[in-house]
Amino acid sequence: MQTVAVREIVVAANFWVDDFEYYLNEGGKSERTIQSYLLDVRSFASWYAQANGEEFEVKHLTSFDLRAYRVYALDDRRVKPATWNRWRASLMALCGWAVAAGVLNQDPSNGLEAASIVEMPPRWLDRSQVNRLMRQAERLVNGAGTNYGRWQAIRDQALLALMVYAGLRESELISLDVCDVEIGERKGRVIVRHGKGGKYREVPLAKEVRRALGMWLDVRGADPGAIFQSKRGGRLTRRAVIHRVKEIGRLADVQISPHDLRHTCAKRMLDEGTPLTVVQKVLGHSRLDTTARYVTPGWGDLERAVERI
Repeated sequence: MQTVAVREIVVAANFWVDDFEYYLNEGGKSERTIQSYLLDVRSFASWYAQANGEEFEVKHLTSFDLRAYRVYALDDRRVKPATWNRWRASLMALCGWAVAAGVLNQDPSNGLEAASIVEMPPRWLDRSQVNRLMRQAERLVNGAGTNYGRWQAIRDQALLALMVYAGLRESELISLDVCDVEIGERKGRVIVRHGKGGKYREVPLAKEVRRALGMWLDVRGADPGAIFQSKRGGRLTRRAVIHRVKEIGRLADVQISPHDLRHTCAKRMLDEGTPLTVVQKVLGHSRLDTTARYVTPGWGDLERAVERI
C-alpha cells in the first residue's frame, strides 16, 4: 500500500462534522473526549483524501478503507498500539453515528481489529518520592520571599494534598467551590459534584489534607466561589494546575503529572489493604476493573525484577 505522510488536517466543510459532534455531546462524552474524537476522524479524512484522490464522505466509507488505515497506522506510521486503539475507538464512534443517522446501512467498523499490547499499569510514586514532593511544597511555603509567593505556595500545597491523599482529578479540583469542602478537627470531606461522566461523589479527607486545605482557606478567605483561584482572582485553569504540579515536581526531582498523583493515592490505599471496592468509591470509577489496574506490578516492580536476574 502507498505510504502517505499526513502533515495537515484538511477537511471540507461537510455536514457530518457538526452532526457527529452533536451526537457525541448527546451521548454524554466529555469535551476533552469529543475534541480528541474529532481530531482523530479529521486525520482519517485527510489520509483518505490523499490515499484515494477524492474528498472523504461518510456515506462512501467502507470496511476496506478502515482496514487499509490500520495497515497505514501500524506499518507505515508505526504508531504505538495504544495510539491506534484510540484512533479505532474514534472511528467506531463515527460509524456508530453514521448508522444511527441512516448515512450508512451497516457498520463498516465491525471486525476492525485493535492492536495487541501488554498493558502497563498506571504510573505512581513510591513513598520516598511522595515525601520529597510534599517536603518541597512545604519548603516553598516557608521560603517564599513575597506575599504572592507565599499565597501561591500554600494554594499549591493544598492542590497536591487533594491529589495525593484524596485522589481528585485536576478537572475536579478546579471545579470545587468553597461550599464543597467541610473541615473539622478530626474529620472532613470534599464533595465532587461533577466528576468524570458527571458523577457525584463524596471523599473523606485525611489529616494531611485537612491541614493543607485549612491553611489555604485561612489565606484565601471564606468568600463564596472557586476554592482554587489564579493570581487575578478567577478560577484556576487545568493548564495552570498541570504547570504548577510539574514545576514542584521538577524542584523535587520527581517527574510527575497530576494524574500520577491520583494513581499514587489509589496504589497507596491498596498497598495498605483497603478493599478494591472502597478504592473504587474514593476514585469515582464506574467499573471495578479500572480500579483493579492498580493491583498489577508497576514499572519500578518490573525494573527490580530484571535487576535481580
